[in-house]
Amino acid sequence: MGLFNKNNSGGTEEIEVIDGYTIGMKSRKIYHVPKVPSGPICTLPSGITGLTTPAIFELKNLKPQKIVVPGSCKKFGYDLSSFDNLDEVILQEGVEEVKCTFGLKKAVDIKLPTTIKKIGKNNYPVVSDLTLPNGVVEIESMFASHDTNLISITIPSTLKVVSTAAFNQCKNLQKVVFSEGVETSSRDAFRGTNSLCELVIPSTYNGTINLPMEARSGSNIRGNSHYDASSFEEDQERILRVKIKRDTKEFVLNIRRGDIPNITISNNRINIKCNNSPIIFVDCATLEPSEYDITNGSINKRQMVSSNNNSQNEVSGGNLEAIFQQAISDNLVDDDFTDIGLDATGKAEVISIMRKIFMKQAAMNIVRNDSNHITRIFNEAVRILKEKKTETDKGAHRY
Repeated sequence: MGLFNKNNSGGTEEIEVIDGYTIGMKSRKIYHVPKVPSGPICTLPSGITGLTTPAIFELKNLKPQKIVVPGSCKKFGYDLSSFDNLDEVILQEGVEEVKCTFGLKKAVDIKLPTTIKKIGKNNYPVVSDLTLPNGVVEIESMFASHDTNLISITIPSTLKVVSTAAFNQCKNLQKVVFSEGVETSSRDAFRGTNSLCELVIPSTYNGTINLPMEARSGSNIRGNSHYDASSFEEDQERILRVKIKRDTKEFVLNIRRGDIPNITISNNRINIKCNNSPIIFVDCATLEPSEYDITNGSINKRQMVSSNNNSQNEVSGGNLEAIFQQAISDNLVDDDFTDIGLDATGKAEVISIMRKIFMKQAAMNIVRNDSNHITRIFNEAVRILKEKKTETDKGAHRY
């Protein structure tokens, strides 16, 4: 033991050394770390409450790949942007807040404990499906902004307010679930979420959700995913299923993503504004619990999908194939295939690719059999087939 000069003003604190770490006996802060690295994993001593600036600098020089933070360190928030070798931070049970700054060269994977309450930007696991621990009460603004690795996010009941631009530009994000207890979200929380196709809103939620789209490509440092802006036209056709619970009633609203819905919920009132269409005013007290289509400023109960011959078919897995086959029959002829040099085999391959695209869209609640849509799928299938043949030819030339 001895006296350690704590600051420039002359304050001192008795210290002890544990496993090479110099620790203040009163503050339980780390003043110095071991000069010799113990390996790629740096496990901070149990009982510490934090690190001083000199200790952070010394820790960086050890070039750790992984840092393990004990539960006694309730708040872990430091500038780790120059820790070039750091891959992972493990927060043990007891840590309540993490708000670190990381560099832009690669992702740092954060393992969150069940005790966590406040989380900073990019201070969460590198995963595609993220479920925040129940107990989280705050996520920082721009929490997951531009993370194209995220596919789904579940917000716990303890997080009352989703922060500003929390999931801005998460262009591959498909599903957002607000647990019962979430109360509202700040503006632009989901701006640029082009792939969003399911949004679950509980009875406790009141507020506005605006969903602008942006046709910009993007990649993600927190993983290896990418968003290609060439799919923007298809994303605009995507149907967003908004599941809303009001008291004991549940409603599903189907809205074309490209209509840029702006949804305001206040108790039993729902106002929906899409592009230049008139505002739709919904009174949940009188509306029958069911599934509805939102189009051209109107709300209509969904029961059927119309085909070009004016007959109606239920949208279900059992007859999607029949709808597809009818759409092919109604909109394509043999000349469409022969005119671009496809024989019977090529025709079969194109139709097979079209079927995959059609079924994939159906899984996202896009079931369209009009001429423009089928022509678009046809052209996409021809493009995919040509690319496939080009790759096959390149492979053959290698030998």
